[in-house]
Amino acid sequence: MCALQKQFDFSSKKKVDDFLKSGALPHAIILQGANKTESLSAAGFIAAYAVCTGEDKPCFECSNCVKAFTQNHPDIMWVKGTGTNGRINVSDIRRICGDSYIKPNEADCKVYILEDCELLNTQAQNAFLKSLEEPAGNILYILQCTSAHALLETITSRCISLSISETPDKGSEEKQKAVDKAAEIASALCKNTGYDLMCATYFSGGDRDHYLLILSELKQILVCALLNKTSQSYGAALKNLKKALSKKKLITMISTIDEAIDGMKRNTNINLFSTWLCSTLERIKADNN
Repeated sequence: MCALQKQFDFSSKKKVDDFLKSGALPHAIILQGANKTESLSAAGFIAAYAVCTGEDKPCFECSNCVKAFTQNHPDIMWVKGTGTNGRINVSDIRRICGDSYIKPNEADCKVYILEDCELLNTQAQNAFLKSLEEPAGNILYILQCTSAHALLETITSRCISLSISETPDKGSEEKQKAVDKAAEIASALCKNTGYDLMCATYFSGGDRDHYLLILSELKQILVCALLNKTSQSYGAALKNLKKALSKKKLITMISTIDEAIDGMKRNTNINLFSTWLCSTLERIKADNN
């Protein structure tokens, strides 16, 4: 069994299976979820389905599947940002759109998997619109992001959205507690002393699903700050964060939260996790580069 297939052995697999069995693939899919590793695994699974030549797709046995699941298929492009800030920029989007009109090499279609699409700026998203409105034949775009709310409505309205590995919904009260805790951590990142951050990031035992929800909300605050977006949910914490941290630091912290979410999913020791999270965020905050 290939590594990508193993990573995709999680409860969200049924969602993807049901989605694929529901009908023909659309030309564009948004995969949103708190866990980037699982979202990208789902993207790879869907991409393999799209290029598979077997009867029961994906068959894991045909040449296209083998290449897809080892990430060696010439018609499946995994797109990461090339800019210094790590995001996919407008030149990347224009290159993808131009390449989409070139015929596939081996499969009947071409698949583009775009990572961290919540970091796409407005210019890049607007450059993508024409290809979403009038896609070339046999094209599948997969946009991976934490939340589709970070994308323009003109983008989301032209895609099918599928939520992957979402933290279980425990009601509005639990959600608000997670938002408040995430805002507390964000506020601590704006202060000069490390004591507030140590207190804010202290997790001890308890419900891992709740901690995942906190981390997901914290990532959303960081993304909103990076994209200079406003949100009533995060209030002053978001406003202060925009002023206190550079874009470079925000991007590094977003990557750290992705790593933290993966660690929490792997049943990491909670006390050690809290210490690591606090020290890592403090180091990024204090970095003068």
